[in-house]
Amino acid sequence: MTEHDKVYKNEAERYHALVSFEDYQNNLAHALVQLMSSGETVLETGAGTGRVTELLFPASVDMISLDLSLSMLSYARRVSNTGNTGFRGYACSDHRNLPVAANQFSRVISGWSVCYLATWHKNNWAEVVTSALCEFLRVLRPDGQVILIETLGTGKTSPEPPPHMTGYLEFLEENGVSKQWIRTDYQFPNMSQARNLTEFFFGPEMINKIVDSTKPILPECTGIWMCPSGKLKQNLYVKNRSPHT
Repeated sequence: MTEHDKVYKNEAERYHALVSFEDYQNNLAHALVQLMSSGETVLETGAGTGRVTELLFPASVDMISLDLSLSMLSYARRVSNTGNTGFRGYACSDHRNLPVAANQFSRVISGWSVCYLATWHKNNWAEVVTSALCEFLRVLRPDGQVILIETLGTGKTSPEPPPHMTGYLEFLEENGVSKQWIRTDYQFPNMSQARNLTEFFFGPEMINKIVDSTKPILPECTGIWMCPSGKLKQNLYVKNRSPHT
């Protein structure tokens, strides 16, 4: 399996090329329109090279985007269309230590990112994920909402999350985070690019999941987990669940 931490440190341009072909039917953008009102104050954490960032602009009047990787942020600053007047820019931060004051935002949104706290901290992942969620709650307004976007399987036509993520995703739902799912298929201009980019990030076996070699499409399922801050706070603080192992 590709070591994604090294990708995020050293391969921002190639990563951005991959995700630029993701969700060719714009299902994520349509879902976010349904989930968000106009005039939102948004903190995005795990912004990567800014693909989701731009999807959030239409609903936001005040927005900050954060990521742990300086390489990804540097590339995002170069390529993102940041003409949104309410966008305050990109900054470096871990999910568990957000450099913003409390009770500022109506939405904290993270795409394909919080999951790495679970996969990179195998021995105490529930404690680490809880720490991040508590930090999200700190910066949210009392009527705010957490929105997490995570994979439910690349190369899959119906939800089938990777085995290493099932415990984390079950943990979210146990703590009151509701879910919907969408297709976010990749469409590549040709098989050469499809092979190059999918092997680079997903490994050599993923090319076998391409549906049509003349117009290469790689199916993908994506989940969107949503939870009001009050409900999440009750589950994390009041229920005091024992950490998973």
